[in-house]
Amino acid sequence: MTRLISSVAVACFLAAGCATTPEKGPDYSQLVREDPRSVLIVPVLNNSPEVGADDYFLATVTVPVAEHGYYVFPVNMTKHLLADAGLSDPGLVHNADPKRVAGLFGADSILYVRIQNWESKYLVLSTTVTVGFEYLLVSGKTGETLWQSASTMVYTPQTPSSGNPIADLIVMAVQAAVTKAKPNYMPLARQANWAAFTSKHVGSGQPSQYGYPVLMGPYHPRYGEDRVGIAVVTPVVNEKASEAETGTDAASDAAN
Repeated sequence: MTRLISSVAVACFLAAGCATTPEKGPDYSQLVREDPRSVLIVPVLNNSPEVGADDYFLATVTVPVAEHGYYVFPVNMTKHLLADAGLSDPGLVHNADPKRVAGLFGADSILYVRIQNWESKYLVLSTTVTVGFEYLLVSGKTGETLWQSASTMVYTPQTPSSGNPIADLIVMAVQAAVTKAKPNYMPLARQANWAAFTSKHVGSGQPSQYGYPVLMGPYHPRYGEDRVGIAVVTPVVNEKASEAETGTDAASDAAN
């Protein structure tokens, strides 16, 4: 009886294992097909309570994208030209037609970013600084999604032990108070961006959320190495619909 139960248990375990579906990676086919050379980084949406976080963020995102092989339009110039076009608010930019926005600059793609976390939490003996972002890269030609990801970085200052518990507690309390009074978000934001675009871990922050990196761009010396084996599906054209559209255009021209 015991052997029978054990056999049934093993069978169920194997069946469950066989039924497990492996996690799918990102779909890079659209990104490979479009193969953008330039990226327009538009003003970011700040969903955090920290005023000014969006401007600080823009100072940290250009280098990782450019180093990964893409031409990046200057972010300050982009911000001013969008304002001149009536898109001074980030919300207006994010809701505008991507093709229209890209057309203002001749950009191949647009990078939208949302700031989800930009905060520090004070716990008397320690302060934890957290930054979190969501990224969306869309085509400047079609508005379709080319790549999306998210990245969150957390940093808590570590105080080395001096061997004196009371002295260590005092140092920890002072360090936590200093970090709370003036948290340094910029290094964490840079780390989060590097992790999002390249998967590189640079700095002392610890990632609590990260996705798949964007493929290397055409200006990267190793361009193409990470595209091997990615199937690119050519969009199927509906011949009947195309013929009907051609006929309609011809009739319209004849009428004119």
